[in-house]
Amino acid sequence: MGSQEFPSSQNNYQSQPYGNPQFSYQPGQFQQPPYNTPPPPPPTYYGPGPHNYKGWTLATFVICYLLALFMVTVDTLAMQVTSANGNTSTAGSGFGVVGIIGAGLLLALEIFIAIKDGRSFFTLFGKFHWKRMNVFLKIFLGFLYLAGWIMTPIYIVLAIRHHLRARQQTLGQSLQSGWRGFRAKRTSTQIGLGLACAFLLVSFATFTSVGAMVDRNMALGLLTPTTSSQQAIAPTTAPTNTPVLSAVNTSVATTAPTPTSTPTPKPTAKPTPKPTPKPTQPPPKPTTCPGINCNPWGYNFSSGNLIYYPPDGFCNYFDCIPSFYGSDDPGDGYIVECQDSTYSQSGGERGACSYHGGVLRPLYSH
Repeated sequence: MGSQEFPSSQNNYQSQPYGNPQFSYQPGQFQQPPYNTPPPPPPTYYGPGPHNYKGWTLATFVICYLLALFMVTVDTLAMQVTSANGNTSTAGSGFGVVGIIGAGLLLALEIFIAIKDGRSFFTLFGKFHWKRMNVFLKIFLGFLYLAGWIMTPIYIVLAIRHHLRARQQTLGQSLQSGWRGFRAKRTSTQIGLGLACAFLLVSFATFTSVGAMVDRNMALGLLTPTTSSQQAIAPTTAPTNTPVLSAVNTSVATTAPTPTSTPTPKPTAKPTPKPTPKPTQPPPKPTTCPGINCNPWGYNFSSGNLIYYPPDGFCNYFDCIPSFYGSDDPGDGYIVECQDSTYSQSGGERGACSYHGGVLRPLYSH
């Protein structure tokens, strides 16, 4: 056999890199992944999905809710009145003009959301399952939805999250895109939008401040009559005593003896008494009235028998009220004198002499 010649390993050997030569390390080849990764895709809904609002619509929701909250807070602070003893209380019902408008703005926002996306609003994007809840939890959530200040902002936040997931953006990226869209408009359009926003802001601040002042004055007006009425009680009681005091003073002044000079008595001759003639007939006895107002029945106010059946011609001697002979008289009540010196036949009944100052005293027969 002939000898084979093998190539020299020293001449043909070439150094190879360690490992797979296709994946040789290069400086700067492996870098850290970026942190601003896009958000995950929106979840899959087994039914009608949530309404996909536009960005300006969601911004309007946020602005309306903040304005409503600000107006109610300002109105509550304006209606608080500090009394004289240092206690702070809310006058009236606690809501003035500004508060009512703020509550109406929140109510309008809730109605719009319920009409536009009621399913997602009342389930909070599938987080609430009303059929699986017990009665007490349903009642509690119902009160929260009626209040409006808790469930509405939660829905707005979830709607913003759904909007960002649908557009594969973060909140910062969405704001930047909105700002770029604004800057892309013409200069005249930008100036017009800026002036419109400034006008709306100034109008809102003016209306809120004026409404708060009106509500403050109204709250002070509700507390003013209580103090003025208490101050008005004193003058009304004082004049009632002044005529009595003046009458007493005048009576004392008139009855007080005035010093007069006592004249010196002069002696006068005593007249001789003349004999009085004896009367031939006895003097007639004076006739006295047998009763009040000289009535022939002898009715007076001395204790006796109550009069349930007045005789005919009673009102000829007594000042009877217009309804003296009512449909339920006589026999139901007895005759009484009212405070204005009139006579009624409703004694012992409810409402006797109600239009004549009340009952003064009953009339008796003997």
